[in-house]
Amino acid sequence: MKSVSSQVTQNRNGNGNGNGNGHRKPKSKDIVSDVAQSEPKDGGKLIVLTAPLTEAIDHAGYFIQMAMASLPIWMEGVINKKYPKWRDLEKNEDSSARYMPAGVRLVETSLLREYKQDDIVACFPEDLHKFVGPRTRVVAVSTHNPLGVTFAAGVYTSIFGSSRMPINSHYSRELFASIKASITGTTSKSLWAAQAVGR
Repeated sequence: MKSVSSQVTQNRNGNGNGNGNGHRKPKSKDIVSDVAQSEPKDGGKLIVLTAPLTEAIDHAGYFIQMAMASLPIWMEGVINKKYPKWRDLEKNEDSSARYMPAGVRLVETSLLREYKQDDIVACFPEDLHKFVGPRTRVVAVSTHNPLGVTFAAGVYTSIFGSSRMPINSHYSRELFASIKASITGTTSKSLWAAQAVGR
């Protein structure tokens, strides 16, 4: 693969404090609106690979990822205070992810045996709207325990006085909501265009 220069950007979710955990929870209507206004001009990538923000980060070794999978969402503020830059993401010039979980890269490498590089992209959740479009046929997600229902997750969250969903589960659900919004927005615009042509 050709190398491209990267830039460090901060996830927008780290700037808000809507629920007291150091991030703003996007509203569904806001996601759909953003998607409708920023559909890829090239029609999007054929195959889009992604992972929840909490699994795509590459900070503080593996400890922070284990904490994300175990701590309840209300304790996210502790992680934010200890690692204030955990949401800082490195991207390539085209907004694709510079770093991704090993599993995503293995799938990407396998797909490149059959598809052109221009057909595939690995991106962070916040950039899905830049790559998911009418041309997209697959959105693949790499995630571990997105529902937060494993024995270990339940035990550790209960230690802190709560059986609510772990931080990783929250971000996984947020990712799936974003994917749904991207697909819904793209489908709606495609159907509208088809109806307009048929008139």
